Amino acid sequence: VLRNALSPWPPADVETYLGRHYDHYWLRAEPELQVEHARMIRAADHGGQMFAGSTRIKAFEGITEVSFYTPDHPRLLSIIAGACTMCDASIIGAQIFGSRDGRAIDTFRLRRSFASDEDEKVRATRIIDTVKQLLQHLKAAHTRQHPIKKIGVEGFRSGASDPPDRCVRFREHSQMVPDSAHTAAKLLVIVDHQQAGLGGNFY
Repeated sequence: VLRNALSPWPPADVETYLGRHYDHYWLRAEPELQVEHARMIRAADHGGQMFAGSTRIKAFEGITEVSFYTPDHPRLLSIIAGACTMCDASIIGAQIFGSRDGRAIDTFRLRRSFASDEDEKVRATRIIDTVKQLLQHLKAAHTRQHPIKKIGVEGFRSGASDPPDRCVRFREHSQMVPDSAHTAAKLLVIVDHQQAGLGGNFY
């Protein structure tokens, strides 16, 4: 399915893209989601964007999927969950992946709230924008505190055959995180042990 969807790509680009993922990704991510991820990632890479998001409406299942592509961050899952809470979105599942080049590729499944697909897309876009703003806020705060240090992904081993262990468990925890508009919200924090990339499913 994925190779057919990527047939317009140059063959070398297809092989390079396939090599960015761990074997676990191909086992866990459904084919349609793989296609969605590939298109999102290619658009971001071609545009020189470090962050990207995409939305897929699954009307029959009553689910809206929101995917994120960004450099990994130890608080990323907490930020995404918090953004969903801020936008009154109920999380019913997630697929969490890491790539060989240190990127997070995460998809959150949200319970549908609106009759209109367009309204679902508007809310999903608002969640994506909120995550982007919170990550920018954290990056700016980190730069102010550590102006010399570069932000990187700890423990990333380029070319490793196995994904690093990114075990995640959920618990409720209240935390105040200001967004770019200087507001704050209670976040549902996902405790990420961040031994960092093994894909996971949470339902």
